[in-house]
Amino acid sequence: PYLVKGFSKGLLQYKSGFRELEKNQLVVAENNIGGGFIFNFINFNYTQTLDTCVSAVREKNNVLGKRTHNRTTADNTNRIGIVGIFNTFMDLATEHGDMLGVGMDKLADKGLIWVAAKTKIKINERPKMLQPVTVATWPETPSRIRFNRYYTMAAEGRYLVEGKTEWAILDLNSGRPHKLDETYPVHMQHWDEVVCEGSFTRMSTDFEGCDTLGSYTVCSADIDVSQHMNNAAYIRDVLAAFSCAELGKMNITEIEAVYRSQCFEGENLTFKKRITDTGMEIGVIKEDGSTAAIIRLMCSL
Repeated sequence: PYLVKGFSKGLLQYKSGFRELEKNQLVVAENNIGGGFIFNFINFNYTQTLDTCVSAVREKNNVLGKRTHNRTTADNTNRIGIVGIFNTFMDLATEHGDMLGVGMDKLADKGLIWVAAKTKIKINERPKMLQPVTVATWPETPSRIRFNRYYTMAAEGRYLVEGKTEWAILDLNSGRPHKLDETYPVHMQHWDEVVCEGSFTRMSTDFEGCDTLGSYTVCSADIDVSQHMNNAAYIRDVLAAFSCAELGKMNITEIEAVYRSQCFEGENLTFKKRITDTGMEIGVIKEDGSTAAIIRLMCSL
């Protein structure tokens, strides 16, 4: 019931021009995709070829997409920046949600919205600009109101970057969590691989007496379709408080974000930092003193 019609249509179109053996291979690919595993991953190869269709079957539940990162996602080190990683993973989640029939537009029609409560990313090696990488995403089996979605960025048979986000659906009118089984296809097949292992870090929201890292006024460039500050914008604006030289010395290997309340255009935010055993935690503090978000950096100091 959850077959991606557009993908199947593309496979049928391909079949008309291939030899019998190739047609049979495509039938196998189509049948496997119809079995459900396409819903566990996002595929960015919009111009599918026979090789990639058959490869999808051979890799068994590894429906992946190929990407290269250009100047828009690279930083001063000629590698994809941390914000670029966040944006890539957010794009994966957005595309895959739409494939599952629970994209932002369809949820909005029901008065619902996706929210990311927490995100963690582990960086083994940031890809160089124009380096081909394979990206993937898949959701775990959800609980009643939330679930983790996993992401990977790989090259040459190893994970360069791993990530996970805790997602939930909120009712726009009540602001309360929406039961997933009323909207999300909870009974589809889910892959059981876990990456970016370990629990999300529990962090105190109290930054009283901590050093001020900087301040920031939320501007139009920070606002997304949800009409509040985009999740990746918090990361961008906090990291912008450091110089290129400082970021180079820090050598960030893990970054975690906990989102507690929304920020809107024109709000004045203060960034407070506290040093930890593994790096630092940065609080995004609103004018009323509440903590809107906490960013944890595992890094060298």
